[in-house]
Amino acid sequence: MIFRSLLFVSLLFLSVNASAANNEVQIYVPGIQFRYEEGSDQHVDLRSYTHYAINYMYQSFMFGLEYNTHDDNTGSISLGVKSKIKELNVLAGFSLAKLELNNLTPNTNIEIMGFVLAGKSENEIETSLNGQSQTNSSEKQSVLGVGGLAFFRLDYFIAGFDTRWMQSSAYQPKSVSVSTIKLGVNFKF
Repeated sequence: MIFRSLLFVSLLFLSVNASAANNEVQIYVPGIQFRYEEGSDQHVDLRSYTHYAINYMYQSFMFGLEYNTHDDNTGSISLGVKSKIKELNVLAGFSLAKLELNNLTPNTNIEIMGFVLAGKSENEIETSLNGQSQTNSSEKQSVLGVGGLAFFRLDYFIAGFDTRWMQSSAYQPKSVSVSTIKLGVNFKF
């Protein structure tokens, strides 16, 4: 479902500005996102999230959509708790610096961007007791953040690393530091 949505959005971006120069769509394969969050034992631990993203670059501007998810299972066979955190964010950013490396191969560069993001986060908790299960969902909570993104383009391939500070009432603690590693492809038109 997520892959189909990302594919649809990328095709929409391609059709909107097909005639403009310096445009590109970046589609990332599932990446890894790391956050320091408070666990069920009240200790702050490093958690990994699965990160899906698509960005549209128009000259020096970036507009993006990302989906992050984390699953956590605790308990035993007779009593278990499964938690799933889902988060959908939109991003807007601006290129701060770009280093062209065309002497290596054409269309090779390193770019650094600053961005802001806003979105929604939701937590689903499924409890099971002796084979009987019940699922509860939290209210969707607003997410706000600011960060920086550095990526390396090698023709159609792209590798990125971003770091950001995000805040939401759904987080424990309310503000978290997030780092993301991602790989993908970019299509220029």
